[in-house]
Amino acid sequence: MKRLILIILSVIIILPFSSCSGTANVPDEVRRISTFYAPTGEGEFLYDSKLSYVDYRSLQQAVVCPYPNCPHTDPETCSAYGMVSSMAMPVYYNGHIYFFSQKSEYQSDGELKIYSEIFKANSDGTSRIKLDDVDGGTVNLSFNWVVGDKLYFTPQSFKMENGISSNYTKYTLWEFDFNTEKTEYLCDLIEGLYIGARINGYFDGKLYINVSRSKEQKELSVDEIMTANIEYESYDCIYDIETGELTKWDKCAANGNGKYLTVGDEDKTEVYTLDGKVYDMENISGYLQIVNDFIIDGYAGKAIDLKTGKIYKALIGKDTEIVAYVDGKYIGKTRVMDGGNITGYTYAKYDGEEIFGEES
Repeated sequence: MKRLILIILSVIIILPFSSCSGTANVPDEVRRISTFYAPTGEGEFLYDSKLSYVDYRSLQQAVVCPYPNCPHTDPETCSAYGMVSSMAMPVYYNGHIYFFSQKSEYQSDGELKIYSEIFKANSDGTSRIKLDDVDGGTVNLSFNWVVGDKLYFTPQSFKMENGISSNYTKYTLWEFDFNTEKTEYLCDLIEGLYIGARINGYFDGKLYINVSRSKEQKELSVDEIMTANIEYESYDCIYDIETGELTKWDKCAANGNGKYLTVGDEDKTEVYTLDGKVYDMENISGYLQIVNDFIIDGYAGKAIDLKTGKIYKALIGKDTEIVAYVDGKYIGKTRVMDGGNITGYTYAKYDGEEIFGEES
């Protein structure tokens, strides 16, 4: 496993090239990049007005900035700023940070075009260069996925009316190739009023995508949007990466890391494995990180071994999520709460016996 050593404010942080012990059907790397959280394999980026990095080995956190004595308050001089756009978190790959930036400009016909650009920076946020445009619109808060040497994401474009964006939008599926450093449009996902699209997982060569829109396709005023009880309908679809085919699916995927796919409906949550096994997850959240072939749900007080389907008692608290397994230790991320608000996180290492209780 190749690593890059990044020195930030005298703190040595290791950003690895994550790899998994997969099968022929599993890429070397499958990572979910979500709002406020971007794992690198042995660490993660965090965002709170500026970008920070937490190293899972040392459990140290530092601002992504190489400049000594920088107060990290000026976006013009500190490299920890400007790499999170519309809450789309940056992605670490092969020694660099990749990130999106929203752009808008008027065209020759007078219409305003809103789109995204993708940039590459050094691992300390410096030496930024633009790589390509994403004409599909704004890459905003959602789940983006690293699958092997590709990044998959769902930009949102806006219908313009007299130079003003309307509530009628469209989501499309795009791919970024880390080798060629070029983006490619793949397919349309959904369009209409008050819609959404999110990639929930990757499994067996396919992306599992949830799309939604308001049941009543009716334009609402700002006041109506704030006060109306809008009813939504949603469904899942599957995008086959090899064939480029998009098909509707009658189930709801929660997460998929290449080796496993968690699927939920109104009655139960199940996990599918590549060898065709299906296990009942007994109300364990399928949205949590899959770590060392386990999903560990502190809120439910249960954990499932995805290799065997066995259920164990989870000994961690409800505010702790197990996010990684590094050097034989589980890494726990615990929310720091102030009333009902999350004000930060603390990190700790755990042995297996500190997490898993008796088998159910």
